Amino acid sequence: MSTAKRQTQQRTAIVTAIEGTDCTFTPQEVLGHAQRACPGLGIATVYRSIRELVEQGCIQRVVVAGSAPRYERTNVTHHHHFHCESCGAVTPLEGCSLKENYRLPSGFRASSHDVIFTGTCPKCADSEA
Repeated sequence: MSTAKRQTQQRTAIVTAIEGTDCTFTPQEVLGHAQRACPGLGIATVYRSIRELVEQGCIQRVVVAGSAPRYERTNVTHHHHFHCESCGAVTPLEGCSLKENYRLPSGFRASSHDVIFTGTCPKCADSEA
C-alpha cells in the first residue's frame, strides 16, 4: 500500500500502522500506533492520508450505525462484521454464504452487500457475568 504523494516519514508511519492491523481501525487508533515511529504526527495528517488511501482504493470505510467511522484494508476477502455494543469493537467475520443463498426478487440485481451483526463480544460477556 502506498500513497501517490511523496513518501514522507509521517506517511510511512501511517501506512505501516494500517498494514499492521488485522481488523477495522479508527483514525485515532492509527495515530496512536503511527506516533510510536513519528512522535510529532498529528490527527489532521492521519485524516488526510486516510482520505487519500480511500480515494486510491487501498482502504474502505466500514459503516456501523451510531459509531465513529472505521476503516479496513481492501485487500481482504469479502466478509462481514460483528459490532460489540458494550466496548464498540468491530470484528471481521470469516466468509459469507449470503450471496449464494439469498434470493432477490425478480428483476433485482445486487452489486454488493454489507452485513453487521450486533451484540456482545466474548470479553464483554465475561466481564458482565
